[in-house]
Amino acid sequence: MNSGLLRRLAAALEPVLLGLTTLVAAAAFGPLYDDLRWLPVIGAAVLLGTALGVARRRLGPLTLPVAVLAPLVLVVYGCYWHTTSNGLPGLATLRALGTGLTSGWARTLTAAPPVDPVGDLLVTQTVLAYLAALATVLLAGRSERISGLLVPPVLLYVAALLVTAPDAAPRLLHAGLLLVALLLVVLLRGNRSAGGTWGGMSEPDAGAVGIDLAGQRRRSAVGRIAFGLPAVAAVAALALLATNLQPLVDGTGRFDPRAHYERPFRTAPALSPLVRVKPQLETAPATALFTVRATASDPAYPLDRVRVAALDAFDGALWTQSRDFVITGSRLPAGPALQGSVVTVDLDVEVSRLPDPFLPVAGRPVRVVGADTAFDPANGTLVSTRTAVAGYRYRLTAEARKPDASLGTAQPSQTTADLPYTQLPNAPGWLQSLTNEVTAQYPTPMTQLLGIEKYLRAQGYAVNVRPGHSYGAVYRTLLGPPEERAGFAEQYASAFALMARAKGYPARVAVGYLLRPEKRDGDLFRVDTGDVHAWPEVHLAGFGWVPFEPTNTKNPATPATPRESSAPILPEDDTPVPAEGATNEGGAANTPGAGGGAGKALRTAGWSALILLAAVIAALALIVLAKLARRRYRRSHGSTADRIVAAWRDTADRLGECGRPVPPWMTPVEAAATLPTARLAPTGPALTELALIVTGAVCAPSPPPTEAVGRAWHLAGTASRTLGRAVPLHRWVAALLSPLPLLPPRWAAALRSLRPRRPAPAPAPARTPGGDKPVVPSPPTALVRSATPGPD
Repeated sequence: MNSGLLRRLAAALEPVLLGLTTLVAAAAFGPLYDDLRWLPVIGAAVLLGTALGVARRRLGPLTLPVAVLAPLVLVVYGCYWHTTSNGLPGLATLRALGTGLTSGWARTLTAAPPVDPVGDLLVTQTVLAYLAALATVLLAGRSERISGLLVPPVLLYVAALLVTAPDAAPRLLHAGLLLVALLLVVLLRGNRSAGGTWGGMSEPDAGAVGIDLAGQRRRSAVGRIAFGLPAVAAVAALALLATNLQPLVDGTGRFDPRAHYERPFRTAPALSPLVRVKPQLETAPATALFTVRATASDPAYPLDRVRVAALDAFDGALWTQSRDFVITGSRLPAGPALQGSVVTVDLDVEVSRLPDPFLPVAGRPVRVVGADTAFDPANGTLVSTRTAVAGYRYRLTAEARKPDASLGTAQPSQTTADLPYTQLPNAPGWLQSLTNEVTAQYPTPMTQLLGIEKYLRAQGYAVNVRPGHSYGAVYRTLLGPPEERAGFAEQYASAFALMARAKGYPARVAVGYLLRPEKRDGDLFRVDTGDVHAWPEVHLAGFGWVPFEPTNTKNPATPATPRESSAPILPEDDTPVPAEGATNEGGAANTPGAGGGAGKALRTAGWSALILLAAVIAALALIVLAKLARRRYRRSHGSTADRIVAAWRDTADRLGECGRPVPPWMTPVEAAATLPTARLAPTGPALTELALIVTGAVCAPSPPPTEAVGRAWHLAGTASRTLGRAVPLHRWVAALLSPLPLLPPRWAAALRSLRPRRPAPAPAPARTPGGDKPVVPSPPTALVRSATPGPD
């Protein structure tokens, strides 16, 4: 073998070895995916990058266009083939490609491994593999340095380790393979034959003195490579052996960038499914929601309900959940292992409509087949990331512990992870007293839980009661006046969870739907709004979250009809109300004669018009400044509850300015649910969350924290800005300059009534018991506080 052939062989072998090294580094992305469908796509990206690096000289000026377009074609057919139409990319493909290239890395950081190797979850890794292979080959052709060739594959390997950090499996074998590949690159690169001189002697000079310079170079290179191969193997084996012998930490504590990245998908904090139980129960006629085909591996396992949300946090007024959702693949993150006989439950769900993005599940979900879903591993809640879930279909596989004789002796879980599920902030004394009284005769945890369930099932059931699940609502249901001692699933599920937590047992409230036998056709259940239900769940060791049923719908009660609306009543505002004939603060500036004296002193109509224009501008500026001053005063004066209510008042002013005044008989929750039209729909999430914060501030047993004030005013600002973008420009300018919010309420209502617009819907008038004349409630000028005494 002559020296020229050796050089050509080394030159041909080098890009192959560089491509293999890059592919070994890219293989570290494997733990991110659920199957091996990623390997052909990323392998093709490495091959493409290596081939373009080698062919750059032959392509000439076409190198840059080919280097840009070729990987795009690979990404389209490797990652977004499902968006093509008959194999041809369309607008949907281009939109998906643009989104993936710009935000695929963010989607990866929000995904919990293992995920499906498709779309946005594969595009970033494919592009990185392509760029690493291309950069490695280009560096090899443009530089004689050895260390520079190692940088792209090492960076690719580090990136793969970052996105696969949740996988705690050891990576020593993979790291050893990458080390061997890198050492082979160093060996081949360092011993490749080079033309020119050897030992300071050129080939003509060597020939003149009878030295075979080409043979010397060939024998030297072959000898070093022959010696280097076993040396590479020895170094790699020694490195792996030394790593195994060192007291290194395991993979459970790896740095995970997901912990430092704000996940883009989060459900609105105002979406608490528990507050939607009563509206659905009162819907007449019932509205179809979804169908579910439910099967279990054990026919004896009871399939009687599906869960949409697990509410595990309680602040004294509201049950909420963590909402720490992650994008997942088909295989969902595993939870604590179940013991004993485990049943597999399969749900095939087709959604007609749902009030929230929460999707029905059962047991502990382990696998889902369906696009656009996110999962909360902490409480097993599945949501849809789509803006509308109508027509959505998915298949879910879950695991559950089969109830058996050992359930009677089960113990509540007492792990560190269960501590948050035992918290009761500012628990009133009556709760502990009542719990101790109910459970006094029961010796074991399970009998105590069953005793609480028995006690609650003995209470009266009624839907036409005031909603709520706070300490006060539970007190009213269990210990209040006799005419109010009744409730429905919302109160009894909350009461059971509170009493279980009072005993130190981890408990939460689940919201979902009952699968009724009368609505079953084979394995298919039809579910509507009348099937909505809430129940408590307790975490039992080895059994997972076990449901209890404290609501007895067959024990009806007829409590007295609430004196006013069943929604929470807002507190009275201490802001003084101007008298009937009071003068508006900015009224002098708005009077037509404000510039009259100056106008008479002027001799020309031009000066008069100019002064009048200046007066109008000053008046409008005064209105804007007065609004800003009042907003600042509202935000900084009064108690925390007063400032939160003031945020709602400020938002109500904005709505009135934009043509959607808040009727005085509406509570904030009702107003947030009904006022936003199609044009003002973007304000809905902010209004809903603000309404619940206001309701919680009013109904909570203790003053709200200062952070709630900041959040309320932040939402008020968000709603104001959203309104400004939603309404036409002329309406926004008119709202900005409108003096109506500064006027007394009666004056403002009188002026609004002069507008030629469609009147707002009014509540049905009530008739007096002894007369025919209807009694229409007069619009109150201030929010009133309920006079009903109670523990709230």
